[in-house]
Amino acid sequence: MKKGFFLFLITLVCIGNSYANIHKVCSTCPTSTITEAIEIAQAHDTILISEGVYSEGLLTIDKPLTLLGQDFPVLDGKLKNGLLKNHD
Repeated sequence: MKKGFFLFLITLVCIGNSYANIHKVCSTCPTSTITEAIEIAQAHDTILISEGVYSEGLLTIDKPLTLLGQDFPVLDGKLKNGLLKNHD
């Protein structure tokens, strides 16, 4: 059931953003950090974050992106000021 819903969600994102790319983040992927994925992504791309713990500090998002978690990834801010910043 979970996989079916996840595939449905990915399909909706792909249909809505048919010109956008999907950047997968995982420990064994070419893109292994969320920060790197944000940097290389173009406006309206999707960043698919796989399970794991990501201790990257403050993530600044300076373009319209879709962030999706797969199998409950954890963003660890290490009790600092925040996790996500929307750069206007």
